[in-house]
Amino acid sequence: MNIEVIHEESVKKYMGLLTADEILGLEEDRFSCIGAYDEESGEALGIVTAQIQPRHITITRLFTAPEKRRMGVATALLDFITKLPEGVRMTFYVIATEAEADTDFLLKRGFTEARSKYSYLSCKLENFAGNAEVNKKDGVDIVTIDRVDPKFLSEYIYEHKPDTFFQLPEPELDMERFSDGSLCFVKDKKICGVMLLEEAENYNLISMVRYEDEESYDQLFAVMRMVLDSEYAPSSEIRLLICDEKEREAFGGFFEQSSELPVKIFKKR
Repeated sequence: MNIEVIHEESVKKYMGLLTADEILGLEEDRFSCIGAYDEESGEALGIVTAQIQPRHITITRLFTAPEKRRMGVATALLDFITKLPEGVRMTFYVIATEAEADTDFLLKRGFTEARSKYSYLSCKLENFAGNAEVNKKDGVDIVTIDRVDPKFLSEYIYEHKPDTFFQLPEPELDMERFSDGSLCFVKDKKICGVMLLEEAENYNLISMVRYEDEESYDQLFAVMRMVLDSEYAPSSEIRLLICDEKEREAFGGFFEQSSELPVKIFKKR
């Protein structure tokens, strides 16, 4: 088994293992990916994907081809990616829901479980934002974020103190990270609310909601329901990131028949 950094020249080998977001993220330098392959056949065995943040590195996915599991591929990839050059000190994190995290695997390989305040509210699209209606008024509009000056959008978001560990760890707003369906509530040409949407492999994630008043709050959820309805089936999963108790109380009413998925954090120095 050989291990390599996945570059533009080698990405084709791993196309069957990488998600669409990872492939795009490699092109945009949002992700760093390491691949393992069979040295004789050249067949891809597994990948590990990470994002390098200013203060830490987040391992976003560790995946082995189903028919190649229990052969040490995941261990080899994890060992490779967590060995930094001498003199470089960064903490590695793995962030996942309880159902998605392989706790025993990580603990046996030098990770420790850290305290987590995060969770996802999860529901099917058909149970999302069922009580809101779209209202149109003069001077008020809800637009996708590509129609807003990135400078003004960034200023609004960071003025509202996002979580800088999990929610928005990057020092500058990365517009490529968010779906075209992300929304801004604009009133008299001023941003008064924002809802950021990310497309994951098996669900859509609303990673941030900020609003000035009840009107912007209601309308953001109402329009987001329309956006999602236009592209996804009623049975599609929608998640909303919860960073504190205040958000849990504020957003829970828009998720009918929802479940809360606690998020676990593992770290390795």
